[in-house]
Parts: sequence; structure tokens; C-alpha cells
Amino acid sequence: MPKQAPTPTMPVDTLTGMAKLLANLHTQLDARQRAALAKRTNLAPEAVDALLGEWLGPGQRVWLAEVDVTLSDPERLARAWLGERYALAASWAYGHNTLLLFDGAGRPPALAADYAPQHADVAGQRLGGGTLRGWELPVERFAPGDWVHLALLWDEAPTVPLVLTLRDAAGRTLLAAEAAAPDQGPGAGRRQQFDLTVTPATPSGALSIWLRAGADEVLLGSLRVSGTEPPAPQSPAIPLQGTFDGGLTLEGARLSAQRVRPGGTLVLDLYWRGTTPEVRDLVVFSHLLGEAWNPATEGPVWAGHDARPGDGSLPVALWPQGEVVVDRHLLTVDPAAPEGTYRLEVGMYDAATGVRLSVTLPDGASADHLLLANEVRVGR
Repeated sequence: MPKQAPTPTMPVDTLTGMAKLLANLHTQLDARQRAALAKRTNLAPEAVDALLGEWLGPGQRVWLAEVDVTLSDPERLARAWLGERYALAASWAYGHNTLLLFDGAGRPPALAADYAPQHADVAGQRLGGGTLRGWELPVERFAPGDWVHLALLWDEAPTVPLVLTLRDAAGRTLLAAEAAAPDQGPGAGRRQQFDLTVTPATPSGALSIWLRAGADEVLLGSLRVSGTEPPAPQSPAIPLQGTFDGGLTLEGARLSAQRVRPGGTLVLDLYWRGTTPEVRDLVVFSHLLGEAWNPATEGPVWAGHDARPGDGSLPVALWPQGEVVVDRHLLTVDPAAPEGTYRLEVGMYDAATGVRLSVTLPDGASADHLLLANEVRVGR
């Protein structure tokens, strides 16, 4: 339900409390409770104007918390009503839930002057033209399928986009996300949110949290991922030296096993290094090739995974230049795969065109893929 704030400045402790509620509420309601909630709160078009019009007046500041909105307001009638009368000043997504701020003058939320953030050890740090007050992460342990919602609190807002990266103990980047500079607006103090998703391809363990603006970066703290394969060793077990069009180098790979059953899963870690900025939307492909023809793929491919690096959570455009990133792929072998020896091919293609990137091999030859020398045995 909408909630009116008494002043143009919204204390961030109230905002943080609402954010925590949205981030966790869906896990506290079972299916029966959600169904009962939907019956009580489902909005009809003719009721919206009467309900909200009686409550709200012009020029006010309104928070709308959309919780399980596909049940309670599937047509987003409350949001549309508010959008016709107020400017949308800010919004944050928390899984299926959303927190929105509507304001008659479009004023963004500002931090209360006396608010102390959850983590204030970086207070006063300059980055991207701004001055940090601190950061907040209500939940610090994550599993596949979870979202990391990290908030930065600024005394002076940055003027450039920032990149948040998660790195393993060896300093290799595993996840990355970018956020635009917060709305400057009148008044001091701004909140900026980063959203990263933890996937089954995210290595487990303690990951350090880094904030970067250009060549400058700050270590914020750490979080922990569990329920996935552990991090890859520091050095790749399969050395490679393939340089792709655009300056991306595949330096090596690691396989979780050299033998796998039909229907089983191979974990493939690829070790990349970017040497020049890359703006294209690139997809990595990894295919397990056999000698027999697979009717399902109409070719020799018996397992495959095509995805943006990090299963979508490590875009090439956000790779730190000159540093190693680890890109994990999970390949599930076709249950009908015949027993035998298989090879792995990897490469990249442009998501916009589907055209594979050319790769220069160590001997100077060019191809549109790399074929790993190591063999994989499929059998029971």
C-alpha cells in the first residue's frame, strides 16, 4: 500500500527497512497465505481512484511497495494511477517485489544527515567524483538463485557510472554489475543500489567486494556464496593461448573431471584476460563433441552451454582490463550419449549477429573456435 512521507527528505533507515522487508517477505509467506493476501488486496480498476484519491493529494511524496504484485495488482493499476499524477523519483527491484518513490516535484530520496550506515569504514573515501558515507548489505550469505542487493550511501554523489565486482581469494573477478551515477538533484546525500544474481555457475566461498570508477577502486568488504562448486585453482590445468578478435585472451581452462556418465554434468572453468575495452555483447559457447551423430542437435554436439560470461553475471564490457576473470560453464551430457571419447570446443560470438569471433591460435593460425587437447571419456 502507498505510504506518505511527511517531509521531502526520506531517512534512509526507513528506506533500508522497507528494502529488507521486500527482499525477504516472499520467503515468509507460504502459498496459502499469498492466495489469501491476493483475495483481500486485489484491486479493481473502479476502486483505484476512490482508494488512492481519497488518501492522497497533489504535491505529496508517496512510497509504493509492490509485494507479490502479480497476485494483488497484476495490471499495475496503483502504479499507473500514481504515474499519471506524480513523477517517479526512484525505484528499486528486490526479486519479484519493487519499491517505488513518487513525488510531485520529482525529488529523489536524500539521506538523513545523522544516518549511520551499516558499514562506515569507507566513510570519506573519494571515488568517481563522489564521497562515500558507507554501504549496506542486509544479507551476507547467498546461494544459487539469490540476488545480491548492495546499497552505496553517498554524502556527495559520484558523477560517473560505477562497477561493482566480486573476486575470489586469488583476486580473479567472478561477478560484475554496473550502476549509473545517482540523480544529483537538490540536497545532499544519495543512495545507489547494485543488483547481482548468484547462479549455479558462481564459485562458492568468501568473495571480496570491490567498487571501481575508471582506474580507481575501493575494497568494501566481503560476502559468502555456498551451494556451488568451489573456486577454480589459481593456475588453469589446461593451458591455452587463444587471442580473440577485440583483444580478449583465453589463457586456460579447467575441467571438473575427465570422465562423466551420460546425463552427468561437467564443470568447465575458462580463464580470460581482457586487454582492451570491449563494448560488444558477447556470448561464450562450449560444446562437448563426439564421433557419433546426435539427432537432437543435428551434429556431433552431445553437451553444450551458450551464455554470456558468468551465466550472464559477468558481462565482457565490465571486465577489469589486464586482470583475469573466471567464467564457469555447466555442461550436462545428453543421457543418450554413447560411450566413447569426446573433445571440448570453446569460442565466442556476437549476440547481435550470431557471428563467431575469430581467434588466433598459438601457431599463428586463425579459427572460429578453440579445441581443447584434453579428452573426456563418457561412459557408465
